Amino acid sequence: MDYRKRIFDVFGPNIFSRPLFYQYPGGLRFELSPAGEPSFVKQFLAAHHQAMAICEDIFTDGSMTVCLRLTFDRFDLSKIRTALYALRLADVNIARHRSIWFDDVLEWDAFRTVSLVFECETKALAGLLWCAVGIDLGISPCPKCDSIYLFNLKEKIAVLPYDDRGMDVVGQNHARLAAMYLKYQNCLLAYDLPVMNETFARL
Repeated sequence: MDYRKRIFDVFGPNIFSRPLFYQYPGGLRFELSPAGEPSFVKQFLAAHHQAMAICEDIFTDGSMTVCLRLTFDRFDLSKIRTALYALRLADVNIARHRSIWFDDVLEWDAFRTVSLVFECETKALAGLLWCAVGIDLGISPCPKCDSIYLFNLKEKIAVLPYDDRGMDVVGQNHARLAAMYLKYQNCLLAYDLPVMNETFARL
């Protein structure tokens, strides 16, 4: 499968634009950890637990598509090797069949972004969310990538846990997103709740 073509065919050109919630209207934004929690450990564990609960509702058929996005000096591939090693430590097995592509970073001529996409079993969710949620907390293993996207291509849902604070869930499957809006009312991000209510509150 050409994962790049498939992802863009399903989600359109803005799927890798940040912040995803604002670039891809009609989605959900979740708060993962309690505000003001002074303990990094408790903050991380709360965020990981909440992200796991939501993602287990999204990925129910045993597999998912994962995309790692990294920006690095085009002459230095060590960041890619570091990311792959960290994923292995997190019990994430990268399939041999994968897609990889490079995009130049227009602001910095010497840098480029690499996207690495592969299929894996949903049992890797815990490790992937560990890596994604801990990006800014200095928790290891951590692939030190810009972002980790999780795709349910069949259900047309994309997930971006952007750090320990929150996670965006977007896509074309309005019925599934609406069901999650109702189920997870207690962890929708209050700041963006008016926008979500405009989309889903009339249900």
